[in-house]
Amino acid sequence: MIGAPVAGAEAPILRQICSELDNIDALLLANFEVNHRQIDFLVVTQDHAAIIELKCFRGPVFGDINGDWLLEDFAQQKKAYPGGNPWQQTLAQKFA
Repeated sequence: MIGAPVAGAEAPILRQICSELDNIDALLLANFEVNHRQIDFLVVTQDHAAIIELKCFRGPVFGDINGDWLLEDFAQQKKAYPGGNPWQQTLAQKFA
């Protein structure tokens, strides 16, 4: 089930997920919103559910499961990731 068009870097990931799930009874949701936040992918099987958030970082990432994440640019300067903490984003959506 796809809630919005899948394009760019998400398209090959969706193909890979579908390939991996080829012989598994699973429900795959792509690009849908929960509490005004987009979820990239949700895979549900009889035993498990997994949220997959696709992030494309260029260069090293610094951070922890709590707090801000920093990205290192080409000049090796650390700058705050403007999208918020991806771990916390996914955790919040898990309970939504």
